[in-house]
Amino acid sequence: VGATKEGVKYLELGRVADNRVAEMEKRIQMLEMKLQDSDKEKNAQIESNARKNKLFAGIISKKEDTIRTIYAEWDEANQCNHAQITSLEDEMVSLKEQLIEAEKYKEKVEDSLPTLKTQKQALKHGRDKLAKQGKVIAKLEKDVAKQEKLLLHMNTKVATLESQLQAASEG
Repeated sequence: VGATKEGVKYLELGRVADNRVAEMEKRIQMLEMKLQDSDKEKNAQIESNARKNKLFAGIISKKEDTIRTIYAEWDEANQCNHAQITSLEDEMVSLKEQLIEAEKYKEKVEDSLPTLKTQKQALKHGRDKLAKQGKVIAKLEKDVAKQEKLLLHMNTKVATLESQLQAASEG
């Protein structure tokens, strides 16, 4: 009777152990299924991330191409601007030289103008006495008119050159 009680006890312990083992095996199977599901989700996420990375790499490549294009256009415009600045500086030097020459010529014309005006007045006063020399007087009057016209032209040219010089300096 004592051995049977012990046998029953061991049988009962065996059943409890078998139940626990079965429970553990179920848990292990559930955990393995969860792990497989988790692996599937992670693989899907990895694939999704790989597609996104590929897409972003394409976008980044396009942006880099755009940046290279913009830089090339900027560099070309910068070189063009430098050439224009150099050209404007050369033109400004030329305009300054022309202005200096025009001012020198203007001074010569202005210096000769009083003499020409005096001659014109003397000719007008002596017209009655010099009626026989009308051709000479007419010629001198034409020369004076030409000199006045030339002076007016030179004053206009000097004013034009000064405005161009000022515009070039400001531009």
